Amino acid sequence: MKKVAVPEKVRKNRKVILSFLLAAGILSISVSIFFSIDFSNGGSHTVTGTDDLTVTIVPANISVPSSLSGLVNVELTVQGKNDFSNLSVQMVQSGKVVMQNNFHYQSTTFAVVYVRITGSLYDAGGVLEVVAQNAGSASVPINWNSSDQGILISFALYAGIACVLFAFAFSDIRKIRIWPLFPVFFLLSVLFGQRYDDYFLISPGFRILSGVDPYRSSASVLPGLTWAYPPLFLIWSYTVDRIYLLLPSVAPIVNSSLNYLGTESGNPYGAWKTLIGLNLPLLYGLVKLPLLISFYWIFYSLRNLTGKMHLKLWLLNPFILVVAVMWGQLDVLATAFMLQAILFSRNGKSWMGVMFAAVGAAIKVFPALLIPYMLLFSRNRIRDITAVLPPLAVTLLIYQFTGGIFSSVFDLLYARSFPTYGGLFVSNGLSWQVLISYFGITSFPSLFLWVFTPLFVLLTAVCYLRKAPLVDYSVLIFFLFFLTYNFLNPQYLLWIIPLLLIMGREEYALVISALGAIFMLLTYSFTYFLNPFISWNYQSSALGQIENIKVLVLGSALIRDILAIIATVLFAFMFYKVAEKSILPKPIPDTP
Repeated sequence: MKKVAVPEKVRKNRKVILSFLLAAGILSISVSIFFSIDFSNGGSHTVTGTDDLTVTIVPANISVPSSLSGLVNVELTVQGKNDFSNLSVQMVQSGKVVMQNNFHYQSTTFAVVYVRITGSLYDAGGVLEVVAQNAGSASVPINWNSSDQGILISFALYAGIACVLFAFAFSDIRKIRIWPLFPVFFLLSVLFGQRYDDYFLISPGFRILSGVDPYRSSASVLPGLTWAYPPLFLIWSYTVDRIYLLLPSVAPIVNSSLNYLGTESGNPYGAWKTLIGLNLPLLYGLVKLPLLISFYWIFYSLRNLTGKMHLKLWLLNPFILVVAVMWGQLDVLATAFMLQAILFSRNGKSWMGVMFAAVGAAIKVFPALLIPYMLLFSRNRIRDITAVLPPLAVTLLIYQFTGGIFSSVFDLLYARSFPTYGGLFVSNGLSWQVLISYFGITSFPSLFLWVFTPLFVLLTAVCYLRKAPLVDYSVLIFFLFFLTYNFLNPQYLLWIIPLLLIMGREEYALVISALGAIFMLLTYSFTYFLNPFISWNYQSSALGQIENIKVLVLGSALIRDILAIIATVLFAFMFYKVAEKSILPKPIPDTP
């Protein structure tokens, strides 16, 4: 079909419209962030009651439309001098109790609870009476303000995102300059981050500097706050934290200050609050620098492997930008080493390929899945198997230096193989196994251990006999992992997108990117991703309160389960289509 030339006037008008949309989108997003800024760590209200019981409420000033008032959650942090196991929270209006919640714990002095304020209480005002049995009581007033401000800011935010996406999708960006974008990406890595995960990038270096083993739960590291990945990245965390402590006017960091007491009451996700007072813009920028470099490294690896500039599906892919640049996850770093391993293997440098895969596995385990297949096709297996020794030696030395080799390795393997937390089955993300949790089942076998492992061996054998390319094999293995593992967080999807681009399955890469983006949009608050330096109490601003309501409604268990089912069907379909091309027997054509 012959292409029709676009008239110059139409082309220029289109460029003007797309440029306007891009500028308007960036402005709208910036305005939304501006209204969430709070450098004072405010947005909360703290009251000290009897027996020095301290209660903090967030948000202290509720500002949502009356129609949404019944969806407002407030967070109460309760800390006393004496232990308590029973906690009563009731709302009093004009001397009358109109709402009551009771919570039960093992003996503790610190608890975090969430209380739903029902719609009938809105605009009436009131006081939350908090009673910790044998530890005191406190009365915390709630300020109400019926306002549409959060809705308007939210509209501006998502309209801005839509404008940017539209401009990005229909713009010709083939001549874009790659490296001038680096400062922009670096600024994004400083301004944004997944608070809980970025805490884990920053904190273990300080623990090691204090002589504490960050891998094992103990009196020094509370359960839920241990480092649950291979140890190689800790070298960088240690380096960043040591540099930070050399700066003038920086107070020493005590290991105990990194232990968030809320973990003992089943709420470890507030651990980032222990970083209060630190220079978080500096720490965010430094600790995520290797991730940003890896993001570029993958871009150039893809260009070398495919001969294409994957600008829209990698460098400017919104899902990839969030996970690789803004979030603060190690997946992008391990993926960069994995792609370099594939590139070395393609060029006949099998020893280097195995070594780079092993280095990637020392950061996050998944590149190790490629090593057996690489060794099967090696012309010198004895030589190439020695390639795992340097990264393995470094890994073991770090384990030995920080704690103990055997105990740390056991904790890592156990944490990654068994689908339990506190003895109960858990599942999360886009895994279909969230349905098991949805129906209240608390005991379920590890499909990763008992299903993935034998199928991994079988699939490796079949791919070897069919001489499937390493990239095709990797895609099949990762889809099999996605279908059997009980935790399928959206950042895991980053592993497979570059591989699909190498295969030329760009439509699959687009679908998976959209799937991950939709999951994050529904299940995360935008303000939660703001650097705490910008907005400490992320749920206190008008936008933060609306975002919390969005997550409550759109991120409900039912919607997440539906999304997980859709993802499972898509993964199974893509697995079949790749297997059909790579390993399934081809039909024999009929002879005349």
